[in-house]
Amino acid sequence: AQGGGLLALLAALHGGLREHADAARTATFLTLVLANLGLILVNRSWGRAGWRRGRSRNRAFRWGGMAVLALLALVLGTAPLSALFGFAPLDGATLLLCLLTAGAAVLWFELVKAADLVPRARLMQRREK
Repeated sequence: AQGGGLLALLAALHGGLREHADAARTATFLTLVLANLGLILVNRSWGRAGWRRGRSRNRAFRWGGMAVLALLALVLGTAPLSALFGFAPLDGATLLLCLLTAGAAVLWFELVKAADLVPRARLMQRREK
């Protein structure tokens, strides 16, 4: 997730936010929070994809994730709290960039998991024999 945050910061600086450090800070923070939530979700199981959780429900993650998203919306959407953290409003293109960067971090982790499934399955078969 830290790589996703760094990528968001670099993209924000390259995309014209260099003069606006508050907007770059906001974009980086948003990307880190979203990517970390996504990584928590997909890291719950190494045996299947994160979106294929089947019947396994995790109420703590559901409530915790909703609380994090609500607090994130509160901090980014309320002027006094945004000012307290040094955040600035983001335009639609920057918000989309944050979402795509967080999604790329999650996708990267899913690809790493998928690449590891075949050797792990072979190792498990060897142990069973």
